[in-house]
Amino acid sequence: MRRLEYFAVCQSVSLDAMTGEISLFHVTHHCIVAATPTTIPLLCVVGAFIDDEIEMDEQNAGNDDAEAHVKLNVISPGGEPVNTFRRTLSSAGRLENTLFRVTNIPIPHSGDLIFELLVDDESIAKHTVSVREKAT
Repeated sequence: MRRLEYFAVCQSVSLDAMTGEISLFHVTHHCIVAATPTTIPLLCVVGAFIDDEIEMDEQNAGNDDAEAHVKLNVISPGGEPVNTFRRTLSSAGRLENTLFRVTNIPIPHSGDLIFELLVDDESIAKHTVSVREKAT
């Protein structure tokens, strides 16, 4: 059975082409902006999934019996939907990452920017970034 291993929002990521390992930089829980309204130019969202039923050996590579449909909802402060992103996960391996690059996120005012991860239309995780104006 596939399960979420971790879910994070960060400023940037690096994917190692040789090993497939992913590095997250500056995991983000709050963002200070000069003034609102404004736009956050880029945030990266990573979900890592593990399938406990697939062994680590190579004989199970390529097992694609079950796909999962992953959706990321981005909701700006005030509850307005910003965007929805979709990906498909296959069971090609035991570990699988899904990466979303979210650009030009509108911030109408201070508040919570919410990233919600859904698998097959079931909400499985949320990550909140608190957006506040810089104190004067």
